[in-house]
Amino acid sequence: MAEVELRCGNGIKFGELFPDREVVEVKCRSARCGARPGVIVIHSFDLITGRMVGTETFREPTLTVEEGH
Repeated sequence: MAEVELRCGNGIKFGELFPDREVVEVKCRSARCGARPGVIVIHSFDLITGRMVGTETFREPTLTVEEGH
């Protein structure tokens, strides 16, 4: 879990800071990186060099509404 979340003045989350690992993780919205409906792309950057050190893709969670709840 991140120690610091990067949010704008409206509370929208743009990334997470991991000082113990010297890494910042940022959500990418570019289709060139694989982002699309249902897929989330997270880039990790080294805080010292600024270089990208990794990219992960995740399936976006879907909400299901159970009948009667």
